[in-house]
Amino acid sequence: MRIAIFGGTGGSGRHLIEQGLRRGHALTALARNPARLDVGHNRLRVMLGDVLDAASVAAAIDGCDAVIASLATTSGDDEQFYAAATDNLAKAMEATGTRRVIFVSAGPLAPHHANDTLPYRLLIKPLLWRFLGRHYRGLALMEQRLRDSDLDWTLLRPPQLTDKPATGRYRMTFDGTVRRGYRLSRADLAAAALDLVDDPRASRVAVAIAN
Repeated sequence: MRIAIFGGTGGSGRHLIEQGLRRGHALTALARNPARLDVGHNRLRVMLGDVLDAASVAAAIDGCDAVIASLATTSGDDEQFYAAATDNLAKAMEATGTRRVIFVSAGPLAPHHANDTLPYRLLIKPLLWRFLGRHYRGLALMEQRLRDSDLDWTLLRPPQLTDKPATGRYRMTFDGTVRRGYRLSRADLAAAALDLVDDPRASRVAVAIAN
């Protein structure tokens, strides 16, 4: 499969690229600083560009079968960043005919669910929103823009991400939450995204995931 990776220089993005190549995919990665992607491979194309630049986004997606986006910003305006980035990706996908996209979001955006423990519902989740609310509001805007599109999207909602090694084991819940799912390794997040990219069950749903 030909997959465009956005956010490939980040912690999760590097795992996406390394694991995607091991699985035999042909990858295109858009990066503001291509030198940060020091992975040399004949199935990896690294392009100079920015997710906020519509032309470079369209060029990266052209010819791809799917898109995986694991985005982050340090700009301080998360809502503007995620709105603009999602709009650029959606417009480019519609123009090029690519429909499948997986966006990495965040676990605390999930509505309350029967799997939630009382401490998580009453203490942990409110605290996360208090300290990371700006980031979550940006992701919520991204999620809504995807829901309003005609794309074949999946929202992947992990909890706290760690740099622990891949376990090869993770739990998923479709349109719900993972009970006591408080952490996930970035390596396992990448594996899940690649597993879901051609999974018909994941079409237009939010998927909670945790170790």
